[in-house]
Amino acid sequence: MSEISFEASAQQGDLIEMGLLATSFGRTSLTMRCVVRNMVTRKKILTIEKLVFVNIGPEGVPAPHGFTDITYNRDRMPGQRLSDGDSDD
Repeated sequence: MSEISFEASAQQGDLIEMGLLATSFGRTSLTMRCVVRNMVTRKKILTIEKLVFVNIGPEGVPAPHGFTDITYNRDRMPGQRLSDGDSDD
């Protein structure tokens, strides 16, 4: 995981949302970007540029996950929001 960039604070009772975007696909890992923002003001609370997840098989070692950028993009809904609040259509 890369550093967490705190940009604003959230208060108890705030409605927040978290967006994740897959940025690269390895054979056994997925790398994602994360943005957390206030749902009312749309102000960014924090960003994490790089989160790496590794698929662990039954033997406890990294195992292929079966996803590629092609399967990821095919499974996304048209117009689905990206982590920065943009759409891709």
